[in-house]
Amino acid sequence: MLRDLEKPVLIVFKDVITRKSLNELLSLGLKAIYVVARLTKDKIPIVLAYEDLSSISDVKKPINELSINELRKIKIQGSELVSIEELSRSVKDKALLFIRLGVNDLDHARYVIDVLNKTNYLGKSAIISHEVSLIKRIKEMWGSLSINCMLYLTNPYPNIPMLRRAGVDGLVMPYSLLRSRTIKEAHARGMDVVAWLVNDPATFIKVSSLGVDGIVTEKPEIAREAEGLV
Repeated sequence: MLRDLEKPVLIVFKDVITRKSLNELLSLGLKAIYVVARLTKDKIPIVLAYEDLSSISDVKKPINELSINELRKIKIQGSELVSIEELSRSVKDKALLFIRLGVNDLDHARYVIDVLNKTNYLGKSAIISHEVSLIKRIKEMWGSLSINCMLYLTNPYPNIPMLRRAGVDGLVMPYSLLRSRTIKEAHARGMDVVAWLVNDPATFIKVSSLGVDGIVTEKPEIAREAEGLV
């Protein structure tokens, strides 16, 4: 998915996106955005990294106990949370989407995939899971839709051939666990490698030198800051 872009692609992670902050995010001209998808009670995938709202609001309920209409009435950072559908329609081919499943099960994946298929954004998105077995099932069930699936893992020396056979299209790994050997082997199998989570300019330079395809960061300005260190 990142093959035709200048490397490394800057992938900005947002734990929360509201309608207000979405406009600000799009104004930055980002090439890729990384979010976490969670399901409401009525199975609407929304952008939220947390299981409940207690850390960002006075509401002390998990997301899966709130309908989308109930959620709309709750102000987060002075605005409303956006759904995955709103996000994909808003980026309008401006940015790739990396969507980690908040819950690693087939039901969760189904609703996210349905939305991306509906908005014609499957080819510009990647589903990220911690489970190889889930990725394999996704590929078996929706492989005809050309879904990109990436595995988040913490093993610095994974079995790349096995992962490729399971349908894994790319790896997302903590930057401290990345090894040149793993990156080269993944590339040889046609897989992207993305580093998670780099917020320090000096580390950004070091990780870039390894030849990764993308770097996830919370700081949209990190590449510019890194240039100032060279």
